[in-house]
Amino acid sequence: MKPIIGIIARPDISVDSCSSMSTFDEYRRAIIKFGGNPILIMPPQFIDYYEKKDIPKLTNVEKNMINKIIDMCDGILMPGGNRIYEHDLYIYKYTSKVKKPILGICMGMQVMSFNTNKRLKKVENHHIQNLHKIKLIDNTRMQKIYAQRIKLVNSLHNYQILNSDEYKVSAISEDNVIEAIEKNGIFNIGVQWHPE
Repeated sequence: MKPIIGIIARPDISVDSCSSMSTFDEYRRAIIKFGGNPILIMPPQFIDYYEKKDIPKLTNVEKNMINKIIDMCDGILMPGGNRIYEHDLYIYKYTSKVKKPILGICMGMQVMSFNTNKRLKKVENHHIQNLHKIKLIDNTRMQKIYAQRIKLVNSLHNYQILNSDEYKVSAISEDNVIEAIEKNGIFNIGVQWHPE
């Protein structure tokens, strides 16, 4: 059976101005292309995430709903987005606790770091779609994946993470923005760029 990869859905607005929960099709296709079975992980609260600014705390019942979905998954993709919600932080925390593989992309990587250091820093000149160079750090999983020292990547972000005791930095940009983090053991990687 193909591994089930959960993708955290993001609030959006449809072409007919209806609130929706969605993901980029590139994520879905990439998971299928590499042998996975993608499913969306929807927030369990009965609210309009796109319109509502003050989101209530997750209840234990809602946390258990999330747990059941994550328990069905073989890995989790934490995609980018414009706002970190409590359910993002909770999904990461529970996924780590049950030792499921995680790939965090852009804001997904920021969620991974925020769980440990609670700080993000505003960054200038990285909210671009132009390619820029990163340096892959020696003896990291990221270096093994890309099998080279310098890589061109794209970025589209307003915040950067700061060093975290829980993660090892595995790539940096030319202007010293952390571009990738990882943990030893089970696959647990965050990238600031958009590999999709």
